Amino acid sequence: MLKDLIKQSKQTQKDISITLAVSQSLVSQWCIGKCEPKISQLKPLSKLLGVSLETLIACFEHQEVAA
Repeated sequence: MLKDLIKQSKQTQKDISITLAVSQSLVSQWCIGKCEPKISQLKPLSKLLGVSLETLIACFEHQEVAA
């Protein structure tokens, strides 16, 4: 899950929101599966978290997006 990747990277949701220029509540929604980042945000997010793009995408494939 994204929450685990964030924890492993020693980043906070606030850090990520500032770096990606999105709201902290949006990052929170990503973490709980309410929505997913835009395609254009995936590469910067993977670099920020120190994981491959494939790992990040797999993370989202394993969580259900709430309708």
